[in-house]
Amino acid sequence: MPTQENTVPKPFLQTLSMLHLGLFTGLVAFTGFAYYTGDSLKTESYPNGDVFLYLVPIGAIVGYFFSQFMFQKMVGNIPQKRPLQSKLARYQSASLIKYAILEAPAFLALFAFLQDSHALYLTIVVSLIVYFFTQRPTEDKIKKHLHLR
Repeated sequence: MPTQENTVPKPFLQTLSMLHLGLFTGLVAFTGFAYYTGDSLKTESYPNGDVFLYLVPIGAIVGYFFSQFMFQKMVGNIPQKRPLQSKLARYQSASLIKYAILEAPAFLALFAFLQDSHALYLTIVVSLIVYFFTQRPTEDKIKKHLHLR
């Protein structure tokens, strides 16, 4: 039977979900804007000296792993004896930092796509968007990360 100490309050979940949705929607909207206002997609080889050719994929990989690392570290440092509201506040901070770290390489890839219209950059953005969507907060994920069960 759930007690107050192991139940995630609905307002908290709604707030975190709305923050995630807002960030997700902004990223999707800007991607749509970049796609529809840019030149036609290029798929041929890259010009020599294109720094984004290396920076964007490396940034995406680093962003993915660093977001996971920071989130796990921040959530892992939440003392189990703290009150639920304190745990949730720290969880929200960890989640927002994870979202920001994921959005940074996505916007870098969008900037590169706006400069060059190469399909690789758009593919990386879409991959990060799909992953970002899977990070949406749910009650089960919060309970699992905070060991509330």
